[in-house]
Amino acid sequence: MRLSILELNDNLLVTLEPGTFSGLSQLKRLDLRYNHWTNLTTSTFDGLSQLENLDINSLKVLVLQPLTFMSLPKLVRLHMYGVPVVLTNNNVFRGMNSLTWLRMYNCSLSTLPPRFLEPLANIQSVDLSCNRFGYLGAYTFTSPANISKLSLARNNLSYIDRLAFTGLSGLKRLILTDCHLHQPLHLEHFAEWLTKLDMNRNAVSKCL
Repeated sequence: MRLSILELNDNLLVTLEPGTFSGLSQLKRLDLRYNHWTNLTTSTFDGLSQLENLDINSLKVLVLQPLTFMSLPKLVRLHMYGVPVVLTNNNVFRGMNSLTWLRMYNCSLSTLPPRFLEPLANIQSVDLSCNRFGYLGAYTFTSPANISKLSLARNNLSYIDRLAFTGLSGLKRLILTDCHLHQPLHLEHFAEWLTKLDMNRNAVSKCL
């Protein structure tokens, strides 16, 4: 089949049976927004070996199982927003070697598995804005070195460990806008590798 774009947004889909996309090997873009997903499994996307762009959101809590996207080796952009997402562990993203752009915006995330970006060898931009993070612990973001932009805007961050971004040597822009941060800002933690740090609309009272 020559179908390259499939839009299934704004329907009443709850689940996709294994084999739903069999025969759609030329599909490049899939839009699954505004449905009623509750679970995505390792077999959900079987047959989509050439898919490059995937848009998902849901009107229900979406649980992402380990290896959910394993059958999407060519996926470049993954966009999830406006859906409560549960990340079981960092193996959710295992096998996504082509992914360069990840957006998990307004997904009610309050914690992240340690080193959750580690499987994404070629990731360049990550947007985790408008979630529910209260703190970032040590080694939350380690590797890969390719990531150049990370947004954590509009979270309620009371604390960021000085080792939270260890290993992100390629990071050039960090966005912490409107995060309610009030801890002293240690500029030396960022000065060696960042070219732009956005920290406007916080409550920082001291720079060290």
